[in-house]
Amino acid sequence: MGENLDFYIEQDVYQLIESVRADLGVEKKHVVTCGSSKGGYAAIYFEGKYNYGASIAGAPQILLGDYLGIKEHQGIFRFIAGNYDEANREYLNNLLLQAVLAKKSANHISIHVSDQEGMYADHVKPFLSFTKQHDIALSLQLGTYTKHSLVGLYFPSFAIQAFQNFFEE
Repeated sequence: MGENLDFYIEQDVYQLIESVRADLGVEKKHVVTCGSSKGGYAAIYFEGKYNYGASIAGAPQILLGDYLGIKEHQGIFRFIAGNYDEANREYLNNLLLQAVLAKKSANHISIHVSDQEGMYADHVKPFLSFTKQHDIALSLQLGTYTKHSLVGLYFPSFAIQAFQNFFEE
């Protein structure tokens, strides 16, 4: 993202994506963002905010303010938001949600997560309610592993299949 709500790192990543996209002659609608955990957040965020074709996310932290608000992540919270307080927690929680709503074309969000690890109950389940409330289609695959760190074992095959499904539509 960046420091003190100056999202210069986000802008640098966006410029890199756009540079590669332009060099390859790929239309925005054919860009698929992909990542797991924090990268899953970024995948969904970039799809929405920059109107890319689709996102594939593994066990994403959707509510950034809540995730960074836990004690061991508060240093990152302060780096990004400048100050650890309720207003900034809400602001960070709403960043991804607003990006999803702002997308000019249809969202194509695919998520893999285990219903037995914390990201499901704390982040994905509220996001499912949000997408349903706003009539946003979402593809979900639920795993059965118990630790967030295990997403790396299950996400790659899901991501490959979701990528193929997007381009077969």
